[in-house]
Amino acid sequence: MLTLWALEDFPPYFFCDEAVSANWAEHLLQHGFRGANRELLPAFFPNGGRFNLGTSVYLLMPLVAVFGRSVVLSRAATGFVTLVTLSVLALGLRRGFGLSLWWLVPLWALVHPVWFLHSRTGFEISLSVGFFAAFLGLAVMFLSGRDGALPLCLSMAALSFYAHAAARVVVPLSVVGLFVSWWFSSPRPCIRWRWVGAVTLLWALPFARYLLNHPSEQTSQLALLGSFWSKNLPLDARFQEALASYMSAWSPRFWLASDVHPLRHVLPGMGLLQPVALVFAGLGLGVALRRTVRGSHAAGYRFLTVTLLFAPAAALVLAPGVTRQMFALPVLAALSVVGSSWIREQMAEAARTAFVATLLAFLIIGCVWLLLRAWVVGPPLDADYGYYGYQWGAPQVFREIKTLLQSAANSTVMLSPNCGNSYEEHVAFFLGQEPRLQWASFEWLTTYVRTWPPEAVFVFPYDEFQRVRASPKFAKPGLVTVLYDPSGKPAFAFFRLRYSPEASTLIAREIEERRQPVRASLILSGENVEVWHSFLDIGPVENAFDGNKSTLIRTMEANPLRLDLHFPTIRKFAQASLLIGAGKTGVRVYSQVGNAWELTGEATYPSASGNRNVVLALRPVPSQAVRVEVEDLARKGELSNVHLWELRLTEAGGHE
Repeated sequence: MLTLWALEDFPPYFFCDEAVSANWAEHLLQHGFRGANRELLPAFFPNGGRFNLGTSVYLLMPLVAVFGRSVVLSRAATGFVTLVTLSVLALGLRRGFGLSLWWLVPLWALVHPVWFLHSRTGFEISLSVGFFAAFLGLAVMFLSGRDGALPLCLSMAALSFYAHAAARVVVPLSVVGLFVSWWFSSPRPCIRWRWVGAVTLLWALPFARYLLNHPSEQTSQLALLGSFWSKNLPLDARFQEALASYMSAWSPRFWLASDVHPLRHVLPGMGLLQPVALVFAGLGLGVALRRTVRGSHAAGYRFLTVTLLFAPAAALVLAPGVTRQMFALPVLAALSVVGSSWIREQMAEAARTAFVATLLAFLIIGCVWLLLRAWVVGPPLDADYGYYGYQWGAPQVFREIKTLLQSAANSTVMLSPNCGNSYEEHVAFFLGQEPRLQWASFEWLTTYVRTWPPEAVFVFPYDEFQRVRASPKFAKPGLVTVLYDPSGKPAFAFFRLRYSPEASTLIAREIEERRQPVRASLILSGENVEVWHSFLDIGPVENAFDGNKSTLIRTMEANPLRLDLHFPTIRKFAQASLLIGAGKTGVRVYSQVGNAWELTGEATYPSASGNRNVVLALRPVPSQAVRVEVEDLARKGELSNVHLWELRLTEAGGHE
């Protein structure tokens, strides 16, 4: 009940990560169980450009087929599954260790604010942690002599592994910990190797296919997320950063402070963990450590304590984050049961009932207080409900949009993508394929003169609407309605709009200004080089020369992209190396001779499946200025966003 009550109202946002799994589930149903690139039953699905989703999509697929997509469905599925998987952990503590208070595991987890919050969302991390909890419970059963539990145990590990990227670090280490604990146990539980081999092969094949189909995806994700393993650092420096990151994941401030994490991952004014519950977990850890060296359940306790070390292991790859470190939650819940059960065992028979009743009351009251604190009291009045805060409002916005679209067959809605992160996922979730909805933003409206149906209603975040209202390019907007966030501040504006009489002149003037080259200064090979380049909307020009394949530059509209490099000394370049995109691309290099630009190299590269390094041989011409042009040939003669990741010019002697 605590997990499922008022799911649509709390948390006060419905984030894009909650919508995307249901969208992919709908996609599979409509496209013959094929995902991106027509791949049949893929192991992972893209989310924000990264292949992070897996288990959650397949879990939601039958539910979406029967009930369709809804906020309550996405969140209730997570709540129900995590309740079941925590119950499996509880059962494992009962059958594996014989603990008397095994049944308190779900409450020990739920009393922690971070789990209370995330178990009520549609985030895939909650499912991953839930299946990890079931893996722990079944592993304890196996190590206690129930050898039939191992195949199911490994299946739960696999479901966790495929549910979230961080599990790809935590789960393999924990499985290794399981088998090491088994090896040193006495007597060793019997392993039915045929069954274990078959189950392992069954779950490993999808990942093997994923690696074959996307060989560079893992490293690309690390680079995109800023992993220290993707930096151009010596190996020992990377190990030092990894160790420092892992140690910071154990910082008390990380777990207990209320002001160090994004708003949508914490309850207002609270840390991630419940301090009193941590006392019981600490006591349980001490008991578990003592029982690792003697007793009939030493292997199980050894595994539990080792898993606590592995739970934050994602910090060895990326900086600690709330979702990446949540795998510690089921371990802490299990240790709290160990600690509280030990206290009960030390008591006289007459006192045990009172202790259990008091403990149960504490846990229930603590969970109810979290619900009341979060749902009834809510965030403080000055909380940020906007783009950089909770990102409140997706269900409310689309409820209003549906009303507008249903009011007339010729209705058109112009929606700003700045309403929230990856708002296209919200569009697909709430509206599906809706041709009457189009994208628009302040920048889109003011970059060129646009046209739209006169009856169209624009939907903008209120701060973006204020920019429209203050711009001389527009007549006074016709306000239709305003949505207010829970603090009473205006959050979204619905309005009609037309250009002002002077808009065309103002926009034409800005277009002409953007056609002028932008001047910058760089240090290349120890020389101060002046660069004149096309107007960019992504990245500083330095990105094209930094040696980092994950950074890039992109023109706002210029096609071709032009880079003029003016050197302080005469240079004779014999080769140009570029990292370009997948589309059909033309590359031309010129050297300035007198007042004219002389072509020294030219090539056309057909479309490819991804980014590629290309090398263009040049005719060495002594010059102090070189021009490089990169053209999107698919849109030759048209405006385009031309991308360039890297550029390197090399002289005949190999000097760059």
